[in-house]
Amino acid sequence: MKGIAQIMQKGVTPFFSIIIPFYNIEKYLSRCLDSVLNQSFKNIEIILINDGSTDTSGEIAKQYARKDDRIKLIEQKNKGLSCARNIGIKNASGECCIFVDSDDYIQDDMCEKLYEVLEHKEIEVLVTPFFFVKGKRKILANYFAKILPQEKIFDAKTGADSILRIYKNNFFITTIAHFVFKNDYLKQKSIYFPEGIFYEDVIFCTDAFLQAKKIYSNKICKYYYDLTPISTMRGKASFSKKIYSANSYYTLANLLQQRIQNYTDSSLKEILKISSETAVDHTLRAIQKTNYHEDLIFTKDNLLNLNHKLSILQKLNLHYPLHYRLVFPLILFTRRVKIVLSRTIGSLYAIFFNHNSNL
Repeated sequence: MKGIAQIMQKGVTPFFSIIIPFYNIEKYLSRCLDSVLNQSFKNIEIILINDGSTDTSGEIAKQYARKDDRIKLIEQKNKGLSCARNIGIKNASGECCIFVDSDDYIQDDMCEKLYEVLEHKEIEVLVTPFFFVKGKRKILANYFAKILPQEKIFDAKTGADSILRIYKNNFFITTIAHFVFKNDYLKQKSIYFPEGIFYEDVIFCTDAFLQAKKIYSNKICKYYYDLTPISTMRGKASFSKKIYSANSYYTLANLLQQRIQNYTDSSLKEILKISSETAVDHTLRAIQKTNYHEDLIFTKDNLLNLNHKLSILQKLNLHYPLHYRLVFPLILFTRRVKIVLSRTIGSLYAIFFNHNSNL
């Protein structure tokens, strides 16, 4: 690969800005930072955002920052993951942005392989697969990247059409581990993470994908998404966390629905409609655990006013969430079987379609 000696020189604009927010992650932070600093491709900057950690994470980050001047360490009071990531975007000076969660890690040659793709192509959004890591198991997460056109640049409409061939419901454009973004593109389009909710990357990834004119998907798989038990999403679910989750899904449903009016293309509108319906479905699941508690930001009427067509089962969930919870495990099992079958058929279709489209 050309230019390694040159791009290591001080003063050269970094090609990648790797944005890593962290909060009380002392057990995993060193592993994450080592994987980033050991990249074979050296022209990177690492933007570390300490989101008000109260354990030793902050000191660990300072130790690394003292040893490597590619690290920019930013410290703030605890404001949440979205705010921290947005701070990272605003401070990024590289050509492309990569988001790495502080309990995840990347392969040593990830940036090198991504650079080999990005240096010769005008790409706004790059989509790649990644690995889920659960203990010693590594599970390929490729169902989203696989259904998109491969090894060629396409626009959001083409991408949406590919998605809609497979998914008619239960779909989000997520997660952030799938994506690399052109820095200028994010800033020109003012694409940032919504603050104050869980599942913020659904909005971010959807906004970035649906506005893009130059998307590229390939098979580089170098990111390891570790399903650690201490993360915000997989930690112990207190009642307040369940309330926050329900409110987050309701907010998602609203935000996704509001965005429909920003587009004229029917495929892009349909993606947003399906995504909003998916958020409503998750909201209904959430209220099985909370009922219509006073701390929710929505009521039964608010859900109905979203004007999504609800199935009979969803209507039962809407009106009698605690009773519906008793039969939900059986319904969920049936639904998961259908999803697995749908994804299997979809993957086979995508392989066939992409193969024939290249003939």
